[in-house]
Amino acid sequence: MAAIADLAIIRNNFSLSTWLLLGAFLQSLVFAIVPPRVAALPTIFILVLVGAKNLLISGGYLKNPYLGETYKGKWTAPLREDEKEGDKVAVFFLGASSNHPLGIFTPGFGEITPYLQSMWVDAEADPIKSGLIGKSTALMSVPTSAASSGPAIFTMSYWKSIEHLHAFAQGPSHRKGWDWWSSKARKEFPHIGIMHETFEAPKGRWENIYEGFVPVGMGALTRKVMTSSGEERHEQRLVEARSGRWSTMNGRLGMNEEKLLS
Repeated sequence: MAAIADLAIIRNNFSLSTWLLLGAFLQSLVFAIVPPRVAALPTIFILVLVGAKNLLISGGYLKNPYLGETYKGKWTAPLREDEKEGDKVAVFFLGASSNHPLGIFTPGFGEITPYLQSMWVDAEADPIKSGLIGKSTALMSVPTSAASSGPAIFTMSYWKSIEHLHAFAQGPSHRKGWDWWSSKARKEFPHIGIMHETFEAPKGRWENIYEGFVPVGMGALTRKVMTSSGEERHEQRLVEARSGRWSTMNGRLGMNEEKLLS
């Protein structure tokens, strides 16, 4: 899975036109080395193979690989009682983007990753003290103009309260990263951008549902549990929401119909 993720990062780092030009260049090399009729065979073979595979998947004759990470049925990701504080949850989005043709390979972008990783390692080392419920990180594409886009590292994190988040921001790892940004990155790497967004939701004002969807956000968070042998392991927090309290939006909000309409 890690190798697949790395390939996806490289694939998404460059635009479609860049990959098309690279393919055209490689095809031109093949035509320059071997006879044209022979040079066209690999491309024709791949097109026929991919087309046939897609037809078989569409017809139900082959397993659909696009459903590999999705969850069938209805699922939700509630918080445990020990993850709550005052029946509220704080959400913190943190992002870093590369506004440069080289994407993640641009000068300076590799320097920001260790600072981000250090911050999250510190927060996850003692989640009871830090108040971090969990986080999920993804590489996404952010439009930089009408004709181009750049890669961005985007982390969605969930906390017990704004107060816990403020304490995290004053910690040494975040301070070190901010000092690097304000003293060096702003001046030397103007093509790198950062952002964050913070908000807090009280009880009865947040919920989630996943149906035939790859879990993201709170649904992608794992939680530590103790096994019967006394060992710690991480497990998915999703629970089925086909019936009972979790099956309706009102139930997931912890409210009945009368409260919701009042």
